[in-house]
Amino acid sequence: MEIRKMTLEDLPQVMALERECFQDHWDMEAYRYEIEENSFSTMLVAVEDEELLGACGYYILFEEGQVTTIATDPAYRGRGIASTMMEIMLADMVVHDCETCSLEVRVHNEAAIHLYEKFGFITVNV
Repeated sequence: MEIRKMTLEDLPQVMALERECFQDHWDMEAYRYEIEENSFSTMLVAVEDEELLGACGYYILFEEGQVTTIATDPAYRGRGIASTMMEIMLADMVVHDCETCSLEVRVHNEAAIHLYEKFGFITVNV
């Protein structure tokens, strides 16, 4: 598995993943903006043999990091893909001297909450 920067060519597969994983998903224009225009944003994909396994994105805003999205294709869950993407995002935030990292998650998304707790996240607001 390779994790690399997301490109515009990845967007058809990313949009299919979004539709499969999220009820309220980002649209293609939002992803285009994150890739091409938002200097605070980093968007990544996990791929294997040209197949998209997962995608994630994050911001580094001076001393704060923010996870904006993370998704793994349901057919590939349980292989550590989301954990690997989290490790890469958090490591980059450390390199950039982020003092905090935040994210939002739906209260009923138990799998995501478990992942975030594994990385030391705590609930601040509900």
